[in-house]
Amino acid sequence: MNSLVLDLPGEMLKLPYGVPDYRIEKGVTYLKTPDGEIALKVFGRHNLMNLEGARLVCGLLEIEDKLFYEAIASYNGASNRLEMLALNDNSTIYRDFAHAPSKLKATIHAVREQYPYRKLVACFELHTYSSLNRDFLEQYSGSMNDADEAIVFFSPHALRLKKLPALDAAEIKKSFGGKKIRVFTKADELSTLLESMEWKNSSLLMMSSGNFDGLNLKDLATGLLGQNSK
Repeated sequence: MNSLVLDLPGEMLKLPYGVPDYRIEKGVTYLKTPDGEIALKVFGRHNLMNLEGARLVCGLLEIEDKLFYEAIASYNGASNRLEMLALNDNSTIYRDFAHAPSKLKATIHAVREQYPYRKLVACFELHTYSSLNRDFLEQYSGSMNDADEAIVFFSPHALRLKKLPALDAAEIKKSFGGKKIRVFTKADELSTLLESMEWKNSSLLMMSSGNFDGLNLKDLATGLLGQNSK
């Protein structure tokens, strides 16, 4: 470890790290360690990189890797960060706090990688001031390309509260850069669409720093997949 540490002014240490070795099998990510593989409850390269960073910090605190790996196997992840809402034998529904273009893209990629043979439906709410700003929208270009079906939701009421100009579906579709983008502005219409879809062998990803204009995501997930809500 010492070979990785560079002295900086004061008490600071620079400790580089990256994504650890892992593999995915049947929707489970296995972390490769010197003592064998560990099945994780979290997934995605961003989460795995965070785990590696935490492992190195624990090493500086003289916590052995063996203890770290034992603890991390039961870690469910942070609330609202790729948080599982419901599942059955062949489908899973997640919600995530993603709102920045890079986080949106990374989250969709993580679910795609975890379940490569499932249909992926990604729903994203434009909610923050920047995401609802017309001048910023083009930053989302291509961010939902990994999804089989991509849905963008925004509330006109949120625009009025933030004193931003109105948006329309055409400019949002153009900004995201995908013909498959569908745009909704009413929570009940979005809910009706999702309820009409076939969820066998599928993944649903609901991404927002808001709540889709009051949509109860847990109730929605339970209704779509049955009673196996988490």
